[in-house]
Amino acid sequence: MELTDAQLWNIVHGDAVGWSKEKDTERIAEQSRWITTFAAVFSHESSGAHIEVFWDRPSTEMQEGSECEISYAEVEQREVTELRWLPATH
Repeated sequence: MELTDAQLWNIVHGDAVGWSKEKDTERIAEQSRWITTFAAVFSHESSGAHIEVFWDRPSTEMQEGSECEISYAEVEQREVTELRWLPATH
């Protein structure tokens, strides 16, 4: 699937027909003093395709400009088992 930057911005802003954001997938992927990179998973209704879109925004309102870079990758949902350090229960 090939998508242009303009198509990706429409997907992110909710203006692309047939695309919707998956619930609870938007997150901050990376943050610096100047740029915050967001990520979210979107699904395409007719094809069943899923993409994770990464987009940048200035980190403060004092910076000029609005959106910056945007990119995406096709993704699939998989079950993941993880180990975590939790408080001991003894």
